[in-house]
Amino acid sequence: MPRIVTRGTDTVVLDDLDNEVLVISLGGKLTIGDVASVSITNLTAAFGTADDTVADVGAAFSQATLNNNFQDLTTKVNAILAALRTAGLLT
Repeated sequence: MPRIVTRGTDTVVLDDLDNEVLVISLGGKLTIGDVASVSITNLTAAFGTADDTVADVGAAFSQATLNNNFQDLTTKVNAILAALRTAGLLT
């Protein structure tokens, strides 16, 4: 069960007693400490071209459009994973 602990007058600590701690400084800065690192594998998509657009497949089915949509989503998910790794939240 999570608990809330105050440290001084400007810090709140949310601690679930499982090495996952969220520290909030009332000065406006949010920091995360003692968080267990998580490993998530990047996605792969063998077909399609990413163009930052998830397109409507339309009434007439288009395998190319569908493949491009999957490639777009794969690329975005991998970019998010990379940002989280850079921030030290994932391994």
